[in-house]
Formats: sequence, structure tokens, C-alpha cells
Amino acid sequence: MGPGPMTVRSRYVSSHSFLLRAGAALAIALALPAAASISGITATPAWSASPAETMIEQFHNTLLSNMKQAASLGYAGRAKRLEGIVKRTFGIQTMAQLICGAEWANMSAADRTAVVKALEGWIVANYASRFDGYDGESFVITGVKDGGRNTVVVNTEIRPQGVKLGYRIMNGKVIDIYLNGSISQMAQWRAEFSSVLKQQGVKGLVQKIRANEKQLAR
Repeated sequence: MGPGPMTVRSRYVSSHSFLLRAGAALAIALALPAAASISGITATPAWSASPAETMIEQFHNTLLSNMKQAASLGYAGRAKRLEGIVKRTFGIQTMAQLICGAEWANMSAADRTAVVKALEGWIVANYASRFDGYDGESFVITGVKDGGRNTVVVNTEIRPQGVKLGYRIMNGKVIDIYLNGSISQMAQWRAEFSSVLKQQGVKGLVQKIRANEKQLAR
């Protein structure tokens, strides 16, 4: 028997514990700067709605498949299935750059790669651990809107739980997810990880992200 009706909602929200610290997170909430103001990030004209919706639908289909076979796959099996789709769906290097901020420009290629790989594993672990059972849930795309600065936002809802997720897409990849339409996942990660980078350097940041991943793996 799959998880109860509120399981996906409660687990997804628990993975975004910043809801309890919304004031702090929103104080630094991510507002994607113009491309010229972020070294190395160049936004091409906003991706059209149709391929954006298709990409999110494919990602959701993988999540649903994992959820329906959660018990037989186990955590490791779910994570393995997610690796490829996470790479295709998320702009992990852009996300890493936004998390690191100005420090990114001073990082070596090896350090950047280490951060990107750690972040990739962290994203996979979040979805593999949180979406670990099925009880009739469905993912519904509810609309697409202009996200500003050459981005689009694909709005979705997990039913019947009513969890609303907005995927912000730039250059064909997801760079942020908004819970209930306004709370930025990237803002939370930036708040959590940027201070680690400043205080402990790249090695400390990678260790922190890896430690978070291990806490979810089971």
C-alpha cells in the first residue's frame, strides 16, 4: 500500500524546511539578474511554452514511475533512474553559479565541477527520497507564463494533495522551483550554502552538500 494522501505534500514541504523560515529566505529571495550582470550566464530568448511543458511532463512521468515502483526499486534504484532525467531537466551549472554568487568567478574549473557534481547528487537525492510511494497522485500542468528576463515558468500541481510547483526555465533547463507560486527553492539553497562557501571554502561547501545528500539516502 502506498503512502497516505498527505504523504507527498508533507514530505515535499519537509524537504523545503525554509517554509518555517520564510522571512529569512524571502529577504534574500532570488530575483534572477540580467544576463550581463552574472558572469558566464547568458540568457537566450525565452524558451517556447510547448517544449518547456514537454520537458516537465517527461520529468513528472519519471517521478510517477518511481513512485509506483518505489518499494521494488528502493532508494538506490529510484536515484539511479533519476540521474539522467535530472541532468536533462535541470540547469545544474547555472544553479551552482547562482548559489555561489560572486565567488564563482574566483573558482577553478575543478572546483566548479566538484560543486556541480555535488549539487546534482543532492537534487537526485531529494527526489529519490521524497517521492517514495504512490497513492493515486497525478502531476498536472496548470499553465505557462513569462518568467521575465528570458525565462518561462511552468506551473504545476500535485493532485489531490494540492501542492503547487512552478518550474522556472532558462535556456531550456530548470533553474529554480517555486513552492506554492512564490517561495524559491534557490533562495533557500543560496541562504544555506553561500555562507558555508564563504566560511569554509569550496571543499567545505562540497562536503556540506554531500552530507545533506547522505542524510536523505536510505
